[in-house]
Amino acid sequence: MATNSVILLDLEFFSEGGIYSLEALHFALDKVNHMNLVPGVRFGSKVLDGDKLDKTKTAVETFEPFAKLARNGLKDGEPKLIGVIQCSFPVINKDVKKLYDDYKIPLIFSAPMVTLSQFELSTDDYYAKATPTIVTQMKPVFSILKKLHLKDVQIITYTNSFADIFENEANKEGITVTNK
Repeated sequence: MATNSVILLDLEFFSEGGIYSLEALHFALDKVNHMNLVPGVRFGSKVLDGDKLDKTKTAVETFEPFAKLARNGLKDGEPKLIGVIQCSFPVINKDVKKLYDDYKIPLIFSAPMVTLSQFELSTDDYYAKATPTIVTQMKPVFSILKKLHLKDVQIITYTNSFADIFENEANKEGITVTNK
């Protein structure tokens, strides 16, 4: 069993306000590593911004860094890629999907239910879907605010519905949104 394996995280969601998802993910990784839930495996992350990937490359060229990580790890003796978590719209073309399958690299999508329902991945051995709620994604943020003893916060968001949900959940945690 590997003593230092890593999961590479393909997080292409910054433009959708996904910092909450990123914080939730790192919070969860820390918790899983601390609890040693998977003996011999230490989870880590690498954040890739899909908007900055070279769009002129073919799917195979784009996938090559993943293939190298799956075969060799980052460098000799360093962790190997054992799976990918994509926390954005699950846009994947058939060539890249075939490469994931060929290398037997598991891919977990974590995106809004509306997005996930557009894709049929249920028959694939290497794909899983997860749909965290907005409230679930906020919990690590509230935990950090509490540890910093911050009771009054301001929120910047592009949707009123998100601000309303955040304010309601923050109030339950004893945190006040002051710029509402």
